[in-house]
Amino acid sequence: ASGLLFAQEADKEILARSREAAEKGGDVSRGEAVFKSKEAACAKCHILSGMERKAGPKLGTIGDKFTREQLITSVLDPSARLHPDHATTTVVTTAGKTVSGVLHSRDKKQIQLFDSEGKVVRIPLGLVDIEKPSKTSLMPAGIFKTVKAEQFADLIAYRLRHDRVVERKLETEFNSIYGGTFKMYIYVISERNRLNQIFLNC
Repeated sequence: ASGLLFAQEADKEILARSREAAEKGGDVSRGEAVFKSKEAACAKCHILSGMERKAGPKLGTIGDKFTREQLITSVLDPSARLHPDHATTTVVTTAGKTVSGVLHSRDKKQIQLFDSEGKVVRIPLGLVDIEKPSKTSLMPAGIFKTVKAEQFADLIAYRLRHDRVVERKLETEFNSIYGGTFKMYIYVISERNRLNQIFLNC
C-alpha cells in the first residue's frame, strides 16, 4: 500500500511539473516533433487538416477554440470534457470479449470502432451482446509519464500555434501567385460557407 501511495504522489509531482512548464510556454518547432513522436502518440488518433477521419478531433484550428489552460487540461485529463462525436463506446461480444473505441460507423450488418491504436475494428451486430457509452476517453491520460515536462510544453505550444503557422505559410504562397489577395480570398470563402449554413438551416 505504501508503494502505491508513493507512486501516486510521484505522478502528481510529474503532472504538476508538466502543467507548470506548459503554462510558461514552449518551442513550436520542437513541438511538431513531439506531436509526431511514438512517445506522445498524438498522430495515431489526430490529424491537423484534411478529410481523413480518425478517432480524435481534427486539431488544425484548436488554437482558436481553446485557451492555453483549457488545452493543457484537455490533454492531461482527456476524460474531463468529452465531445459526443469522440466519446468512447464499449461493446461486449457474445463470446465475452470487450472492445472499446470511438464510433466510426454503423450499418445493418456491423458496427465499426476506432481502437486505441487508431485502427478500425469491425464487429458484426449479431455478435454484439452489450453496447454502452463510456465516460472514459479513449485518449490515454498518462502523457506526462511518456514525455518530459519540457516536451509537453513544446507540444502545447505547437498545438496553439499550428493553425496560425499554416495560415501564414498559405498566405505567403498565395500572395506570391495572386498578388496579395489572400485575406480577401479567405473572407470570401468564409462568407460563402456562412451563407451556405444559413441556407441549410432554413
